[in-house]
Amino acid sequence: MALAWVLLNFTIYPLRARSHSVALNSNSVTNSFSRSDTPSGQPDVDFGGDSRTDQITTAGGRLYFLPPDYTTPNATQNQDFDDVGRPPKRTSGGARGLCSDQLIAIVPGSSEIVEATGNCSNDSNSSLALTLAESPTFWFYVPEQSTRELTVEFVLLNQNQQAVLVKSITLSGTPGIVRVRLNQPLQTDQLYRWQFSVLVNPQNPSGNPTVEGLVKRITADSTLSSKLNAATSPRDRIAIYASHGIWHDAMTALAQLRSQKPEDSRLERDWEDFLGSVGLRAIAVKPLVDCCIAK
Repeated sequence: MALAWVLLNFTIYPLRARSHSVALNSNSVTNSFSRSDTPSGQPDVDFGGDSRTDQITTAGGRLYFLPPDYTTPNATQNQDFDDVGRPPKRTSGGARGLCSDQLIAIVPGSSEIVEATGNCSNDSNSSLALTLAESPTFWFYVPEQSTRELTVEFVLLNQNQQAVLVKSITLSGTPGIVRVRLNQPLQTDQLYRWQFSVLVNPQNPSGNPTVEGLVKRITADSTLSSKLNAATSPRDRIAIYASHGIWHDAMTALAQLRSQKPEDSRLERDWEDFLGSVGLRAIAVKPLVDCCIAK
């Protein structure tokens, strides 16, 4: 099946630490981030009347990802993937060292990825990521490699564990955050599992750094659609996506907005807060790079 890989060339400016002010309450955010990422206890704002905090772009507001409400019909708890027998992992693991030495899937996960300790050997499991997009964008941090070019492989599996897409990409070798967008539509309310591998050892696939995750395309209900239609700015839309657990759409829109306004300090803080809220603050300083050529 055809796959189009659309990549942007971004410039990332160093992120600056800032004290936190207003945000979601402490029960609204995953427990995977450090205390410095914990939002304050100031009141939330719910403009839609559905008890989901969304318009968090008020003065001093902070942008955090709020995991999906798995009690709603549109969301699905991290369920077994036809008894695959193991949870998907968002870090390649396998060796002790800095997190910047490992392949990382930029999705919500089970634990914080800490750069400062110098020990990133423990696996962090991926959580289910939702999207409204027919063909969502996937994001990965690819560490520095010993060669100028290398090949990676992206595989998409349906719930029957059948590969519906297999694609190879050539990377430039520049370390950083890369994005890969499908042109193959995902079926709504179907769970997919994906795998992303760096083919350092094509003869021994089990030795290749690999990350995995789950993605599900959902349909916006009337309340969410109304909120998105009423949004007055791109940042408002990002906040609505983030507060309703729509990971891929929020992540992609925020990255695109940052590329358009690389010197906007508020967006710089949003990026750091957003990644930090899912335990990925350690890679928030990494550049977004134009790296890939589809084969």
